[in-house]
Amino acid sequence: PVNQPHEAKLSHELLAGAASFAAMKAYQDHEKKQGKTTSHETAKELLAAAGGALLTRVVETKGLDAIDNYKAKKEH
Repeated sequence: PVNQPHEAKLSHELLAGAASFAAMKAYQDHEKKQGKTTSHETAKELLAAAGGALLTRVVETKGLDAIDNYKAKKEH
């Protein structure tokens, strides 16, 4: 139904977290190839993964609900 609030999907959160982790790891690998030093590598990767998962959750719940509300207001 249209009036039901959107819910975050665990599979989407896991995928976003994994993609964020992989992106941060690829960036750090690139930096190493350039001869630059990196610090706290695993912590950065985990924070990137958590950030990606959190962003996906917020968009799927709050963001999509806001879009639905906006569309409903435009129709009336």
